[in-house]
Parts: sequence; structure tokens; C-alpha cells
Amino acid sequence: MFLSVDHHDAYSKADRLLHKVLHYRLFADVDDKMNFNVLQSEGALLVVSQFTLSAETSRGLRPNFSKAANRELGQKLYQYFIN
Repeated sequence: MFLSVDHHDAYSKADRLLHKVLHYRLFADVDDKMNFNVLQSEGALLVVSQFTLSAETSRGLRPNFSKAANRELGQKLYQYFIN
């Protein structure tokens, strides 16, 4: 999964996102229905830091990354999320 941290994000938001990601029912059961989450399927997550997801591209030809967190906050919340 790609993880982007915006300048207004906090640990509580990371907690909510992690809960959702861990509990999304994305994996098939014996009837080939998507009923299992990553924990139930004994899977793992690959989390990739991707600040470009915060880009504002609605105007012009140069993306604006002002919504992205600064390096310090981005690294802290990324490490928190993956730990």
C-alpha cells in the first residue's frame, strides 16, 4: 500500500487508518468470497511512503505539494504506522 502523510495528520488518524487497512476484507475464503482480512489470511503489508499522493494538480502543470507533511512529521508518522 502507498502511504502519504499530510501536514495536518496525527497519530490518531494513523491509528484509524491502520485499523481499516488491517480489517479490509480483501482475501478469498474457501468459497472464493472476499471475507478474510490480512490478519485472518496470515498475510503481510508492504507499506511504501509516497508523498506525491498529497499533490494538488487541479491547476497548471506543476504539482503543488504544500499539503504534504514536512520530512520530520512524515517520517515519524510513517514509522509509527509500520511499527
